[in-house]
Amino acid sequence: MVKVAFIDDGISRTHVPCDIHFENYIVDDGAIKANTPITHNSHGTACYSVFCNSIQSKYKLVSLKIVNTKTYTGNIYDLQAALKWCGKHEVNLIHMSIGLQQMDDISTLYNIMKDLSDSGVIIVAACNNQNTVTFPACFPMVIGVRHYDDEALMDTFIFHTTPFDQIEIITCAKDVVLLESEDVFNLWDAGSSLAVPFITAKICTFLENGCKGLDEVRQKLKTDSIKGNFYSSFLFYKSLFQEWKDIDVPIVVFCDESFESLIGLFIFNGYNAVGLSKTKDTDICKYIYKFLNNDCSITEAMQLYHNFLLPDIIFLDADIDIAEIRPLVDILVADSCKWNILGENMVCLDINEPDINLYQKIHDTLT
Repeated sequence: MVKVAFIDDGISRTHVPCDIHFENYIVDDGAIKANTPITHNSHGTACYSVFCNSIQSKYKLVSLKIVNTKTYTGNIYDLQAALKWCGKHEVNLIHMSIGLQQMDDISTLYNIMKDLSDSGVIIVAACNNQNTVTFPACFPMVIGVRHYDDEALMDTFIFHTTPFDQIEIITCAKDVVLLESEDVFNLWDAGSSLAVPFITAKICTFLENGCKGLDEVRQKLKTDSIKGNFYSSFLFYKSLFQEWKDIDVPIVVFCDESFESLIGLFIFNGYNAVGLSKTKDTDICKYIYKFLNNDCSITEAMQLYHNFLLPDIIFLDADIDIAEIRPLVDILVADSCKWNILGENMVCLDINEPDINLYQKIHDTLT
């Protein structure tokens, strides 16, 4: 039987069917202990109610409370502890209608989730409702889910094989209303938090019916997905952002050499730097993203990443056609013999300079 863990702010036993095996824990400063029964309708309870109403198979349920109900905040250390607990206690499926937008160091969380995925655990997580970068939903070993207000997606979903933002699933959630006490009801508006449990329920049934591992689950999601070209278009993705911003940050193009070390220097010094590439695979821990959406031009894709990642500076590799994006480029880092060919109306820097010198010159140019 599938063992599914909800990592959230707890689940009220009142809404769990009496025939479902239920374990209730709280994570406090990294320590996991039995939680006192929750009597109010928490966020986790609302999410679980969607799962419960969508599931078509038996399961064991675990609630791991890491979010403070009063402040709606948690910390990364309790999340890591909860995930490690799942790995040690035979959890097959992890549900997370929570996420983080900014992290000083994502590598620890990334590695924990990779170990879980490698051991066969399936992780499903929500994109934030602003549709900007969200961890862990944007990790490659996590099935990311977003809500989109379209009745055509209600009770079904779109699966993207190569989404530009790593969010593979689009579905339409419903509002949730739960009875708190006599004549008192709680309402949760539809959003990505309530979209995830619908997909978690689907995956729980897949696992109970014999699916094993992330690749098989993704293939089953792809098979069951409805079709819709609009949901991979530039216009669709642009419509997701509440406040669309034209690119207003510096763009640096690198020729011939890797920009990874420069990105690292800018990150170390407090910048939100990102690299975009047509050839390098996405490596979120190194802040590098591969252009994946073939329905967009390079300029359109750059605009999407600018709104999705909210960077301070964007690095591009030389495999991108500079002619197409020339009006947007501020700095060219290349061998001096290429300056006259490629660097018209740009600041040109010698790629043979040591990284620390290039960092300082780029920094000085920008300030």
